[in-house]
Amino acid sequence: MTRLLVSVRSAAEALAAISGGAEIIDVKEPTHGSLGRASEAVWQEVAGAVEGENGSNHAAIPVSVALGELRELALDKATIPSGIRFAKVGLSGLRQHSNWGDRWLRWKAELPCGIEPVLVAYADAAAASAPEPEEILEFASANDVQTILLDTHDKSAGPLLEVVSLVWLRQFCSRAHELKRHLALAGSLRPSDLPLLLPLQPAIIAVRTAACEGGRSGNVSARRVHELRQALAGSLPGSNDREANEKKIIMKVQASG
Repeated sequence: MTRLLVSVRSAAEALAAISGGAEIIDVKEPTHGSLGRASEAVWQEVAGAVEGENGSNHAAIPVSVALGELRELALDKATIPSGIRFAKVGLSGLRQHSNWGDRWLRWKAELPCGIEPVLVAYADAAAASAPEPEEILEFASANDVQTILLDTHDKSAGPLLEVVSLVWLRQFCSRAHELKRHLALAGSLRPSDLPLLLPLQPAIIAVRTAACEGGRSGNVSARRVHELRQALAGSLPGSNDREANEKKIIMKVQASG
């Protein structure tokens, strides 16, 4: 079952995302880049808000935080508040550094106990001067890293399916399944992308722009998250009359603008 992750920049946005049906809350500051790091105060506020919601829900909603780019981090003990389940950093600027894996593993070792590291691959790896996604996927398998995020570094370059082909993406997802890794897909994803992405069976679909009123720097909307959640459910492999479901989803998205 593919889960829906929504990136938020405040506790209020987190509550809106949960109200709309988000299954994972990710904390980032979109004005600071693809994996823009929010303040620790925001982390604490969001974690506290989600914890309050978890107390009334039958299924706990995990919280993820973005920490920026690895090359910009000091490799000391990370101060991440309780209530955080996942943490991730990007690998931009490290394409020519053969020891990027060793540096990432040192960062992983500094994470507080109980926080799972997410390995980030950029689909626009050459433009981001990052290691290629295939190299990162093999590194994840060799080092027992369970979750990989495939994202785009330059948000102005367009959504994921304009950065890479569906053929390439299908092969990448297939390899992730072979290696038994959990793959999250992100990169300015649009609601109309879901019928193409869901058959690839990613573990997670991650969004921000599509969940906001006013674009990436706008505010998360419970209505938009709800529509994404419905679209995701209607596009699941094995759904009755999947082709008809996909057409309905696309028509609904076009009608809503």
